[in-house]
Amino acid sequence: PGLHLVTLPLFDDGILEIYDYNQLLQPFYKTMDDKIVIVGISKDRAGANDIVMELVQRMCDAGNGFNVREFLGI
Repeated sequence: PGLHLVTLPLFDDGILEIYDYNQLLQPFYKTMDDKIVIVGISKDRAGANDIVMELVQRMCDAGNGFNVREFLGI
Protein backbone atom coordinates (compact mmCIF):
# COMPACT_ATOMS: atom_id res chain seq x y z
CA PRO A 1 0.00 0.00 0.00
CA GLY A 2 1.15 3.48 -0.81
CA LEU A 3 3.68 2.47 -3.46
CA HIS A 4 3.76 4.62 -6.58
CA LEU A 5 5.38 3.48 -9.80
CA VAL A 6 6.89 5.70 -12.46
CA THR A 7 6.45 4.02 -15.84
CA LEU A 8 7.02 4.66 -19.49
CA PRO A 9 3.75 5.78 -21.07
CA LEU A 10 1.44 2.82 -21.47
CA PHE A 11 -0.11 4.12 -24.66
CA ASP A 12 2.87 6.02 -26.15
CA ASP A 13 1.30 9.33 -25.19
CA GLY A 14 3.51 11.43 -22.95
CA ILE A 15 6.93 11.16 -21.36
CA LEU A 16 6.41 9.34 -18.06
CA GLU A 17 3.40 8.27 -16.01
CA ILE A 18 2.78 7.72 -12.30
CA TYR A 19 0.50 4.94 -11.09
CA ASP A 20 -0.55 3.79 -7.66
CA TYR A 21 0.63 0.18 -7.43
CA ASN A 22 -2.88 -1.04 -6.62
CA GLN A 23 -4.23 0.52 -9.82
CA LEU A 24 -1.95 -1.69 -11.90
CA LEU A 25 -3.42 -4.77 -10.21
CA GLN A 26 -6.77 -4.15 -11.90
CA PRO A 27 -7.84 -6.68 -14.56
CA PHE A 28 -7.49 -4.14 -17.40
CA TYR A 29 -3.74 -3.81 -16.83
CA LYS A 30 -3.22 -7.53 -16.32
CA THR A 31 -4.67 -8.29 -19.77
CA MET A 32 -2.63 -5.70 -21.68
CA ASP A 33 -0.41 -7.06 -24.43
CA ASP A 34 2.28 -4.43 -23.87
CA LYS A 35 4.63 -4.81 -20.93
CA ILE A 36 4.62 -2.14 -18.24
CA VAL A 37 8.14 -0.70 -17.99
CA ILE A 38 8.83 0.62 -14.49
CA VAL A 39 11.57 3.25 -14.28
CA GLY A 40 11.10 4.29 -10.65
CA ILE A 41 9.36 3.34 -7.40
CA SER A 42 8.45 5.57 -4.48
CA LYS A 43 6.63 5.18 -1.18
CA ASP A 44 4.40 8.17 -1.97
CA ARG A 45 3.14 10.39 -4.80
CA ALA A 46 5.48 13.24 -3.89
CA GLY A 47 8.50 10.97 -4.22
CA ALA A 48 7.24 9.72 -7.60
CA ASN A 49 6.88 13.34 -8.73
CA ASP A 50 10.48 13.95 -7.66
CA ILE A 51 11.65 10.96 -9.72
CA VAL A 52 9.84 12.30 -12.80
CA MET A 53 11.25 15.80 -12.34
CA GLU A 54 14.78 14.43 -11.87
CA LEU A 55 14.58 12.24 -14.99
CA VAL A 56 13.20 15.09 -17.11
CA GLN A 57 15.91 17.45 -15.82
CA ARG A 58 18.62 14.91 -16.63
CA MET A 59 17.22 14.42 -20.14
CA CYS A 60 17.22 18.17 -20.70
CA ASP A 61 20.78 18.50 -19.35
CA ALA A 62 21.92 15.69 -21.67
CA GLY A 63 20.44 17.49 -24.67
CA ASN A 64 18.42 14.40 -25.52
CA GLY A 65 15.10 16.21 -25.71
CA PHE A 66 12.30 14.14 -24.27
CA ASN A 67 13.07 10.72 -25.69
CA VAL A 68 12.99 8.83 -22.40
CA ARG A 69 13.48 5.41 -24.01
CA GLU A 70 16.68 6.55 -25.71
CA PHE A 71 17.89 8.30 -22.54
CA LEU A 72 17.35 5.17 -20.44
CA GLY A 73 18.73 2.85 -23.13
CA ILE A 74 15.46 0.94 -23.53
